[in-house]
Amino acid sequence: MKRTSKFPHVDEREVVAAVLRAVDWASDGIRLCRHNVAAFKVHTTGYKSRFVQCGEVGQSDINGIVKTVVCPCCNKAYRTGVRLEIECKTRKGKLTDHQEHWIAAMHDANAIAFVVRPEPCDEDPTGLNHKRLRRRILQQIHTLCRECRQKLETPR
Repeated sequence: MKRTSKFPHVDEREVVAAVLRAVDWASDGIRLCRHNVAAFKVHTTGYKSRFVQCGEVGQSDINGIVKTVVCPCCNKAYRTGVRLEIECKTRKGKLTDHQEHWIAAMHDANAIAFVVRPEPCDEDPTGLNHKRLRRRILQQIHTLCRECRQKLETPR
């Protein structure tokens, strides 16, 4: 017997669209854009056909820039103009090896990179509620500054 979830299935493109709607430049200081990956052959009259590749295998679904990263503890702005990469997945979707390597490379380059999945609940069965999704994204971006992190890690 096939088990069914009480929450509806959400397609990955719905997750991408919800993330793009959840944050904006004016109120959050975050500029996001969809970044597609494709490869195809172009046939033109009178010319040789050519192969075109857009994007890189494994790159995130959404990329952008964060104007200012603010520490939620002391409200100090400690990073500006930070690259942002967001990989969107369904609840059960798995990252490919290429995607894991891409996110790791972004972390190595001091960028903010993370995966967003829908988190359904009774009040929000799709897990794509605008306010909840925005709050989760901002929590991933606005992390503790070095000084606040050191205070928390220092034993008293």
